[in-house]
Amino acid sequence: MQRKSDYSPEMIAFLAEHYPKAPVKDWMNEFNERFGTNKSKIALSGSCKRFGIKSGRTGQFEKGHVSHNKGKPHPLRGKAKETAFGGVRSNRPDDEKPLGATRICNKDGYLLVKVRMGTNAYELYHRILWSQHHGEIPPNHVIRFYDNSPEKLANPTIDNLFMVSRPVHCRLTQMKLSDIPMEHKETMILIAQIEQQIQDKS
Repeated sequence: MQRKSDYSPEMIAFLAEHYPKAPVKDWMNEFNERFGTNKSKIALSGSCKRFGIKSGRTGQFEKGHVSHNKGKPHPLRGKAKETAFGGVRSNRPDDEKPLGATRICNKDGYLLVKVRMGTNAYELYHRILWSQHHGEIPPNHVIRFYDNSPEKLANPTIDNLFMVSRPVHCRLTQMKLSDIPMEHKETMILIAQIEQQIQDKS
């Protein structure tokens, strides 16, 4: 079973564009050729479902589904005229953005990518990037940046990321790792990990 993290934003956008329009078998080869993968029809169908992408070809409306039949009655909640004109399902402007769309978090400057429709639609791209290279992130662990300048936060690269447990993450924050020269950061990370191990054993 493929994890969501196996898909780049571009792959998600492709699925969102093609799955509602045509059966998987019609565009499966194009997907594999474009992204250099070898995914089966079943794998792609399952991934679309995990991403919350609706096929739009069942003839049935699901909760939260956007109608493609402008002007016709349907069992959607909310205002039919709004939903019929392009998928406006709430007052949030992000509802109109396609899967794979990115934006910068206003709070902390991190790059976010849209991975599903509806609420909680965005995930931190640097966590997705880490998972693509190293697998699933264990519970109670954090992905941090060596260089957390605004430019780096908005453009994550795998060589600028590292993973630590949440307790070590708290220690590094207290130690003000962001203010430490780059050449000494690995040493500070090691010190924080050792100190946490000592505390855990005491």
